[in-house]
Amino acid sequence: MDDNQPHQRQLARAQQREREEQRHLAHAGVAALLRDATRAPAVIAYALEQVAKWERGRLCSRDYIEQWHALLAGSPEAIADLLEARSPLAERLRQNTPFASYLRLPM
Repeated sequence: MDDNQPHQRQLARAQQREREEQRHLAHAGVAALLRDATRAPAVIAYALEQVAKWERGRLCSRDYIEQWHALLAGSPEAIADLLEARSPLAERLRQNTPFASYLRLPM
């Protein structure tokens, strides 16, 4: 057994937490746009088009497509709340987001 395995696993978990924190912060900017009544309709329309592209091209899991369709049918406030949530569902959806063009992720 490799003596470094526990350390490597800890490092991998820390890196995953950091990536999720970056996604969370990036989506906070999208949430702010969704809370702006003048900008929300365009942001949602863009996201719906992205989900439609995923569906047409079979570019994404059906589960993600259905979850995003359901979420995007809700209020802008509900979408923003989910994007900022610290739940397993929110984390999964931030990993496969139709808002990618709006994100400013640090490299």
